[in-house]
Amino acid sequence: MVILRMQATFGCLDGAVLELSDGLNCLVLPNGAGKSTWAAFLTAMFYGVDPAARKSRGRLPVRLQFAPWSGKPMAGIVHLKLETREIILERTSAARPMDTFRAYDPVTGQAVAGLTGDNCGQVLWGVEREVFLRTAMIGGDLSVTADQALLQRLQNLAATGRESDSARAAAETLKAWKNRCRYHNTGLLPETEAAISRTRAALSRAEAAAAAQRKGVQALEQAEERAKLRRAALEREIAAARTAARAAAQAAEHDPPLETLLKQDAQAARLPGGGASLPPACRGKRPEALLPAAEQALETLRAPLPRWGLPLGGGALVLAVAAALLAAQKPVIAAGAGIAALCLLAWGAGALVRRRKSQKARQAILKEWQVDDPAALLPQAVACRDALLRDWEEEVLLEEVRAFAPETETTSQARTAIAQALARQQALARAQAALSAAERRRDGEGAEPLDALRAQAETLSRQAAALGDPDALSAKLQALEDTRTALQKRERALTLAMNALATAAQTLTEAYGPRLTAPAGRYLSALTGGQFDGLVLQDGQVLTARERSSGLQRPLEQLSRGTADQVWLSLRLALTGLLLPPAAPLILDDALLTFDGGRTAAALQQLRREGRQILLFSCRKLEESS
Repeated sequence: MVILRMQATFGCLDGAVLELSDGLNCLVLPNGAGKSTWAAFLTAMFYGVDPAARKSRGRLPVRLQFAPWSGKPMAGIVHLKLETREIILERTSAARPMDTFRAYDPVTGQAVAGLTGDNCGQVLWGVEREVFLRTAMIGGDLSVTADQALLQRLQNLAATGRESDSARAAAETLKAWKNRCRYHNTGLLPETEAAISRTRAALSRAEAAAAAQRKGVQALEQAEERAKLRRAALEREIAAARTAARAAAQAAEHDPPLETLLKQDAQAARLPGGGASLPPACRGKRPEALLPAAEQALETLRAPLPRWGLPLGGGALVLAVAAALLAAQKPVIAAGAGIAALCLLAWGAGALVRRRKSQKARQAILKEWQVDDPAALLPQAVACRDALLRDWEEEVLLEEVRAFAPETETTSQARTAIAQALARQQALARAQAALSAAERRRDGEGAEPLDALRAQAETLSRQAAALGDPDALSAKLQALEDTRTALQKRERALTLAMNALATAAQTLTEAYGPRLTAPAGRYLSALTGGQFDGLVLQDGQVLTARERSSGLQRPLEQLSRGTADQVWLSLRLALTGLLLPPAAPLILDDALLTFDGGRTAAALQQLRREGRQILLFSCRKLEESS
């Protein structure tokens, strides 16, 4: 990644622009011209500004420290090149400083997918904010405050120019500070907690008494008002119930009694509705005439059919005999046989005609009764009789319903009318019940015991005065709790620091020591011209520089300020190589301030060999020093 251009409205910078190139950029600015401001601006552009940060140990949060002097909203633009693609990052201020973020292609204007204000630094630099500040951002203030342990100097690489106390001495100091907070049952925390417990108990009693006093006074003052309101509410409820009852009674004025409606509803439920489809034989007959008609039709169906086969067969046989006699030349006998044959044939033909008429009559009867089998005729008659009876019942029901619903024409409409009437009856019953209940509540309303409430309020007032002012006790409790919170935070911080310090030496020695000190030693050799060629962590805590000529290990406290700064710069460059991507830029803010001309020249040569973009802010002309 290469930063091409920056424009900032940030702190003392008012629309200021920096044009940058690849490799080492030596940016020489006088003191107060914005070197540290540019460095803080880059951090804000990539990682945002924490709106919840508060002032601590005399240090202002970024949103206050770098508020634009011009009074304009905090804003900035960073134009960078990521591999072969150019990207513009833009942050402006809306509700909070630098809270609006855009990342887009400068040619197309299209937003860069997946790049947001929350993940911008993590995506582009490959590390979170804290690692960025301790690797890519190398400042010129290499001092260490009194409460920082050696572990913090090495693991966080908040670079220092002086060797602090050893980890053992730091641990003893931390333990003494922790014992001041709590040592078994003594110390500031137990004393504060005991005072909190006593004050909280007193406050609880005072608040309970004050609450009881307020409750008693309110009960006394509001007793008559509540009674008045209850009576007024009951009167309004009774008036509304009476109105509802009258309306319900008027709506059900023409309806029959409830018992009649229930009977009609049950009768309507039994009727199918729509009328029955009767066969032709049943139409126009009364229900009691259907069974006799069916029995008469059944007798017709059961009557035997005329026989026609024997007469026709006998006639044909006698006709054949007559033909034979005629052939035998017996004409007289043949004529008699012929006459007999004709009589038989005429008889058979008449029987056949009568049989066919009888069959047609039977088919007509079955069709009129709409049955296929004579055995089904009587059940059909019974069904038709029941249907006629239901039709009669339906008509009677419709006449009854028309008495209170004249538009009723069908059974379905009758059911609807009955249901509506039942609903009106039920509404009337509910309205009457509500009216009765409201009148009973009004008649049972009693008076408040005002004298007992007055006596109770006076007693509670005396008790509250004796227990003290809750506001004063609450303020005292809040002050004690604030003190306890501060002590607890200090105790937790000290515990974490002691635990971290106890494990730091082993962690650094086994995990980070060799990986960190080997490249750091090579950097130190290049920066010092070979005077020192290695760094060693003794006991995982004490950092020493190995002198090439003698092979001796020199503790940092024996080295000059400039050499100590070279040691810490070597460590920072080594850690940068371990944690940052190879193409990630570095920002150095007066990091070479204590270097003489030769050391500055060596540092610049080493920085040019880093193979990444480096922004070196300085208050003096570094090239001249080289």
